[in-house]
Amino acid sequence: MISFESFISKLHSFSWFRELLKRVRQAKLEGKAITDIYIREGYEVYYGILKTMFPEPVKNLDQITDRISGKDIRDLVDLLLEIRRGQLRAKESSIFLTKPVFSFSIMIDGFGVLRITYSRSMNGDVLAIRLLDFTIPTLQEVGLSAEYTQFLMSLLKPITLVPLFKEGVSVRTNIVSRGGLIIHCGATGSGKTTSMAAQIDFLSKNIGGMIITYEDPVEYVFIGRANVLQYELGEHLTEDDIYDHFLRATAQVGLVGEARKIENMAKIVDLASRGHLIYTTMHAGSVVEALYILKNAMRENLPLLASTLTAITHQRLEYREGKIRPVYTHLLFRDTDQVSQIRKLIEEDKGYQDFVNFFVNNSSLLKQQKVLLTTSP
Repeated sequence: MISFESFISKLHSFSWFRELLKRVRQAKLEGKAITDIYIREGYEVYYGILKTMFPEPVKNLDQITDRISGKDIRDLVDLLLEIRRGQLRAKESSIFLTKPVFSFSIMIDGFGVLRITYSRSMNGDVLAIRLLDFTIPTLQEVGLSAEYTQFLMSLLKPITLVPLFKEGVSVRTNIVSRGGLIIHCGATGSGKTTSMAAQIDFLSKNIGGMIITYEDPVEYVFIGRANVLQYELGEHLTEDDIYDHFLRATAQVGLVGEARKIENMAKIVDLASRGHLIYTTMHAGSVVEALYILKNAMRENLPLLASTLTAITHQRLEYREGKIRPVYTHLLFRDTDQVSQIRKLIEEDKGYQDFVNFFVNNSSLLKQQKVLLTTSP
């Protein structure tokens, strides 16, 4: 990890980017919400809260520079990759810019994590930088409901361990009592990674087994968590390696940032069916859309998907009075008649409208019981 001062000193040829980071750091110290930096060829630099779902995004808080050229962006990316050469294989640095889209992250002590995404478009080069803090928020801080937290705890089982060679000593902890698939869906930038990080942190403090994450790139770093292992796809493993690696690692909980291939989604479902608790994300506009996308991806084994689903959470962000507020919609797969009906819809390969009709017809019941579909502020 590099210090903020050392990082800034390495940006000697990019005075505009140095000034930008200094202003961002100062704004964060003053309690202002700064989540993104957006650099586009031929335009001014924007920074602030750059969420397309907000009606009035905060941008261009101060004029940093006039217009950025494509060469400026590519040269900056070259330098950022060089700074991170201790975390990336050196041979990758020379071929990165042959890819039209790629992401990587840099951890900066005294500042946070920069999640950097470079892309080439018809309109020129684009650099999108997401700003993340080192501090991992709690379940309460990300706005997950008490009901969801209780459901999460219901997946765990208390046990007593007797360590070898320590006579008369016992340790109380928890294990995952049953596996399953927990999915977080929503638009890009809706907070899926943050809410899952809060849950992984919660589980790391409440179970005795190992937790493994596979991300591209790693965003929240679980420093000091002896039972959390993190792998960055493209650096340590490929997406195709996840299945075999996880099975051999004897972990209880896994997180796959996103399954980009249908065959790998099927493998994730398979892992979740073997007693492991598996988290993953997908892009979907609602719980119903997520169910339908999953069903289509798993047509070869719908009964396995139906029995493995544990929870689906759709999330979005609201921007009110200078603050970002998450809004969740949870579908919790408890042992109820309604859940049995949903599992049957999946197994019978029903159409999208059948799923829509089910939730419309059960809306009052679900609202009353607050069991399946609940919205948390």
